[in-house]
Amino acid sequence: MSNKNYKDLIIFADDMDERTIRDALLKGERVTLECKKAKAEVPKSIWQTYSAFANTIGGLILLGVDEDLQEKDVSKRFQIIGVDEPSKIITDFWNTLNSDKVNENILLDSDVKVVNVDGAQIVCIHVPQADWMAKPIYLNGNVYK
Repeated sequence: MSNKNYKDLIIFADDMDERTIRDALLKGERVTLECKKAKAEVPKSIWQTYSAFANTIGGLILLGVDEDLQEKDVSKRFQIIGVDEPSKIITDFWNTLNSDKVNENILLDSDVKVVNVDGAQIVCIHVPQADWMAKPIYLNGNVYK
């Protein structure tokens, strides 16, 4: 894979805006994009995604986007529903990330941001690729999980 193609897969924290999110959703979930409904709380499955992105090339997690897996047309598959209390979700996310849930926090404050899309608040979490010295990023104190 060329460098250009590699960079096309990754959405960087500075690029997180309404247009970028819409463009990403038109391409569908993939190795660098994961959408989670997360209306009122941080979903438990976010931690496996965080670990997977950190241990590979990084990626973007969108909280407040629901996916209809039955829909074959990718342009209609995702519904932007937003999150009820973005500040609470972000606080809960940071608190859990900085607990013993994950062995290492590799995020900066600028990697987590709220973006307004059609009046809905989407929490965007950019997970960079972990430095080789920090790998593997693992959950619950168990490198084999």
